[in-house]
Amino acid sequence: MLDGSYFCFVSLSTIGFGDFVPGDKIYSEKGGLELSFVFCSMYLMLGMALIAMCFNLMQEEVMAKMRALIRIIKYVFRCER
Repeated sequence: MLDGSYFCFVSLSTIGFGDFVPGDKIYSEKGGLELSFVFCSMYLMLGMALIAMCFNLMQEEVMAKMRALIRIIKYVFRCER
């Protein structure tokens, strides 16, 4: 469980130390290795897309709050004149 969590974090954060890679173990059946690569590739693409969407949502939220803060500051300085 800990190794799987570590693999997910390292792979999705694009650090990629290389100590855990898909296919580092030998499979008895030939299709197992290819299936592992396909599954890991799909997982990484979807995971990175999800992380990018989360960062985009956070950026939009911060920008909206900054715009609101700028409007408040402009209003305060107009009232003081």
